[in-house]
Amino acid sequence: MPLPNPPRSTDDVSGGVYMDAIADNIDALRYSVLQFPIGDGEAVIETGIWTEFLFPDAGVIEEWRCISSETGSISIAIWKRAWGAGVPTSGDSIVAAAPIAITGGIQGSDTDLTGWSKIVAAHDVGRLSINSVSGINSALVFLKIRRT
Repeated sequence: MPLPNPPRSTDDVSGGVYMDAIADNIDALRYSVLQFPIGDGEAVIETGIWTEFLFPDAGVIEEWRCISSETGSISIAIWKRAWGAGVPTSGDSIVAAAPIAITGGIQGSDTDLTGWSKIVAAHDVGRLSINSVSGINSALVFLKIRRT
């Protein structure tokens, strides 16, 4: 979000317009959003490991969203391990019994993250694993992380 034009008078600043815009931009810096495209839109998505990644910043996972252009269902786990401890496996799942999921639709989201291990360290190694999929050939996963 670009900053608005600077105030032309002290009334603009005292009125809060410019200060609100600055506060909005500072707030945006408090978050990382990771995006993971899944599938190519043509071939059936197969179950199993999809991708590995690094968490760029220390923080707390606050939300996930998943969207697809096809109606169907998909369930995705996140596995995580500390940098230097090897590649995460299914025993390192952070999603408990509440995986990222679309169930008979085109989108899903969650901000409660019940049971999740939400705290991540900078450079933790993550892995997405597709638990199940039906009718979806592509999806996009977003993780919102509040930096600490």
